[in-house]
Amino acid sequence: MIEPTKLYDQEAVAEFLGISPRTLEKARLTGGFVPYCKIGRLVRYRGADVLAAVEAGRRQSTSEQGS
Repeated sequence: MIEPTKLYDQEAVAEFLGISPRTLEKARLTGGFVPYCKIGRLVRYRGADVLAAVEAGRRQSTSEQGS
Protein backbone atom coordinates (compact mmCIF):
# COMPACT_ATOMS: atom_id res chain seq x y z
CA MET A 1 0.00 0.00 0.00
CA ILE A 2 1.19 3.49 -0.80
CA GLU A 3 1.43 5.85 2.18
CA PRO A 4 0.92 9.57 1.41
CA THR A 5 3.86 10.82 3.49
CA LYS A 6 6.54 8.50 2.08
CA LEU A 7 8.73 8.67 -1.03
CA TYR A 8 8.80 5.75 -3.46
CA ASP A 9 11.13 4.70 -6.23
CA GLN A 10 10.04 4.04 -9.79
CA GLU A 11 9.79 0.27 -9.35
CA ALA A 12 7.49 0.50 -6.30
CA VAL A 13 5.18 2.98 -8.02
CA ALA A 14 5.07 0.96 -11.23
CA GLU A 15 4.21 -2.19 -9.28
CA PHE A 16 1.45 -0.37 -7.37
CA LEU A 17 -0.04 1.03 -10.59
CA GLY A 18 0.34 -2.25 -12.49
CA ILE A 19 2.47 -0.70 -15.22
CA SER A 20 6.08 -1.12 -16.27
CA PRO A 21 8.83 1.11 -14.89
CA ARG A 22 9.55 2.08 -18.50
CA THR A 23 6.05 3.59 -18.76
CA LEU A 24 6.87 5.90 -15.85
CA GLU A 25 10.16 6.87 -17.54
CA LYS A 26 8.31 7.77 -20.73
CA ALA A 27 5.72 9.72 -18.73
CA ARG A 28 8.46 11.81 -17.13
CA LEU A 29 9.74 12.77 -20.58
CA THR A 30 6.31 13.80 -21.84
CA GLY A 31 4.95 15.47 -18.69
CA GLY A 32 3.31 12.34 -17.38
CA PHE A 33 0.46 11.74 -15.07
CA VAL A 34 2.39 11.35 -11.77
CA PRO A 35 4.55 14.27 -10.56
CA TYR A 36 8.02 13.26 -9.39
CA CYS A 37 10.87 14.66 -7.33
CA LYS A 38 14.57 14.75 -8.21
CA ILE A 39 16.83 14.27 -5.21
CA GLY A 40 20.32 14.50 -6.61
CA ARG A 41 20.32 11.85 -9.32
CA LEU A 42 17.45 9.92 -7.77
CA VAL A 43 13.86 10.04 -8.97
CA ARG A 44 11.25 9.63 -6.26
CA TYR A 45 7.47 9.84 -6.18
CA ARG A 46 5.51 11.21 -3.22
CA GLY A 47 2.86 8.78 -2.07
CA ALA A 48 0.31 11.60 -1.97
CA ASP A 49 0.99 12.42 -5.65
CA VAL A 50 0.62 8.77 -6.69
CA LEU A 51 -2.69 8.47 -4.87
CA ALA A 52 -3.89 11.79 -6.32
CA ALA A 53 -3.07 10.59 -9.85
CA VAL A 54 -5.11 7.44 -9.27
CA GLU A 55 -8.00 9.50 -7.92
CA ALA A 56 -7.83 11.90 -10.89
CA GLY A 57 -8.18 8.94 -13.24
CA ARG A 58 -11.39 7.63 -11.67
CA ARG A 59 -14.42 7.53 -13.97
CA GLN A 60 -18.03 6.40 -13.66
CA SER A 61 -18.46 5.62 -17.35
CA THR A 62 -16.49 5.52 -20.57
CA SER A 63 -18.26 8.64 -21.81
CA GLU A 64 -17.13 10.74 -18.84
CA GLN A 65 -14.57 13.43 -19.69
CA GLY A 66 -11.25 13.58 -17.85
CA SER A 67 -9.85 16.72 -16.31
